[in-house]
Amino acid sequence: MKFKNFLAGALTLALTAAFLPANVSAETMKVAEVKLGAETERLSYVSSEGNIMAVGSDTDIALPNSVVVEKFGDFSYYEQKDGTLCITDYSDTEENIVFPSEIKGKTVTYVRIQDDTYKNHVSVKIPASVTKVDISLFSLNSKLKSIIVDENNKNYASKDGILFNKDFTELVRYPSGKSVEEPEYTLPDTVKTIISSGFFCTEMTAVNATENNTAFSSLDGVLLSKDKTEFVLYPTCKTGKEYTIPETVTYINYSAFVLCFELETVILPVGLKTIKEHAFSQCENITSLVIPSTVTEIETGAFSYMSGLENMFVDINNSNYRDNEGILFSKDETVLVLYPPKKSVASYTIPNTVEIVGKNAFAYAEIGEVIFGKNVSVIESSAFNMSGRYSGKWDESFTSVILPDSIKTIESFAFANCRQLASVTIPAGLERLSNVTMDTDNYNGMMNYVNFSTNAFYNTSDNLVIHGTPGTVSEKYAIFWGIQFNANPVLSDDKNDTGVNVMLPEGAVPADTALNVEKTTSEDYPDAVVYNISLVSGGKPIQPSAKVSVRIPIPEGASGSDFRVYYRDENGKLTDMKAVVSGNYIVFTTDHFSKYIVTIEQLIPDAITGDVNNDKSVNDRDSISLDRYLGDWDIEIFLEAADMNGDGKVNDQDSIILARTLAGWYE
Repeated sequence: MKFKNFLAGALTLALTAAFLPANVSAETMKVAEVKLGAETERLSYVSSEGNIMAVGSDTDIALPNSVVVEKFGDFSYYEQKDGTLCITDYSDTEENIVFPSEIKGKTVTYVRIQDDTYKNHVSVKIPASVTKVDISLFSLNSKLKSIIVDENNKNYASKDGILFNKDFTELVRYPSGKSVEEPEYTLPDTVKTIISSGFFCTEMTAVNATENNTAFSSLDGVLLSKDKTEFVLYPTCKTGKEYTIPETVTYINYSAFVLCFELETVILPVGLKTIKEHAFSQCENITSLVIPSTVTEIETGAFSYMSGLENMFVDINNSNYRDNEGILFSKDETVLVLYPPKKSVASYTIPNTVEIVGKNAFAYAEIGEVIFGKNVSVIESSAFNMSGRYSGKWDESFTSVILPDSIKTIESFAFANCRQLASVTIPAGLERLSNVTMDTDNYNGMMNYVNFSTNAFYNTSDNLVIHGTPGTVSEKYAIFWGIQFNANPVLSDDKNDTGVNVMLPEGAVPADTALNVEKTTSEDYPDAVVYNISLVSGGKPIQPSAKVSVRIPIPEGASGSDFRVYYRDENGKLTDMKAVVSGNYIVFTTDHFSKYIVTIEQLIPDAITGDVNNDKSVNDRDSISLDRYLGDWDIEIFLEAADMNGDGKVNDQDSIILARTLAGWYE
């Protein structure tokens, strides 16, 4: 199955490598070179209950608040607080692995294998001493066919190579290799619970339950709760491109459709109320979803990493959610829930209504850059994980981020795996950056918290620079993670005292650069103020080599947040700079200085979305015109108005949205 390699790269990275320090790359996830005085030790990193663990090649080394991982034959292990042992790894030389019940006189009670993606074994045996196994045990090993448990084990049992709890009421793991040969399975009647990773990364085509099972029922190989109100599992390799969820379903379970690559269309029923986390994760061929009016809860990450998703639509009568240009928001648009990954645009501006960018909201998004609205205060975990790839160009996408003054919290993994992200500008008012706050003083003590909930910028550019204010959270964070910190240089207009200043990333201009600003009026725009802004170095005008943040004071006596800034080129053409008001300043970003017009007037008329023929109304004639244009008729249309989903392209998706708009699907 094609998802094996993707999982090894993406899920293993996300779920087992997130806790590593910034200098440990994805390629050396399990082994890192760490300098200790004159000697270099090779350390293997794992994580247990928030601790870093390490093993040296010659000498065991314990980092602060850590435990030591040791070797015993083919097995790696560490001692737990109660004196028993946890096995964390093993060699892949044998097809049949038998875990020891004790090592050096100490009992093995925990098996916690982080990553067995490339192991060669086809069977494993768990001894009687083991009281706990990791819930994702062996989930990425495509060759494993059988898990055998010693009959004297008090917590676990096995039947036909499948792992259960002792009384067979809980299915813990169906081996991936077994699913290749036996892709259809009927649950024992005793099973009442299935662990979330029980069938993860398998090649099942059907999972059934008999009428005698009191917890589950099945319908055409799909697993439901007994009363058919809970959708439990859609087998990963079940055939069929379209599926309609039964109308009895009110609840879609955690990871219910995860990795279902065959599916292109899923129809959600009216009556559905809850969609749990990762419900549709990595369903890469689904291009759109329609959320019914009855849905009241969508857990964060429910639609994460759906790389083919272009649009989310919400029934107009839903009281909790809405869509805006195919993007999913809370009803009041204060939370951006999901930006569909396949909605490919060069630049997207987050609306000023948004206060929270949700978990996984932009994960895997094909986007060139994001401009943050003035009210964004929280960026949740993995919000921009793997963002970039606009037009397939990793090397040119999502290279810099400038955060607004409103930002207060950036959570774990927020910008992880944005490989070209080399510049992040952080305002002084940030209160928490992942594991760092202003109260964080003991950097060694912080090592105890280096786990999944840490590095917000994991696996970004090797040359990442954080631009911020000395003595703030951003500097503390940079020090802890070993990221280059640049105290934001600010150029001010000292000559004409206009109050304009420019915040510059390091190296954007030569050291002797000066800022010149001429403040004038315009006959063409009598109610506007014109700023002719230029940079001078060595007596000659220059342009910055990177995007900079320009801050223009709000005009004296003025108030409100409706100011607009337009760039005017040599031919008089205007470009909206998408400025925001932050404090007492009007702020925008640019990489080219010239004349800028500041006004409260809208100098560029907005296109009426859907007015394809530009007759100032939206009706069936526009739908006909768009269909003819897409059918290669020789007609002209208003392309900006025809771009219904705002992705910079006009295609069949826009035709569908326009038709639904005219049919009254949306407000």
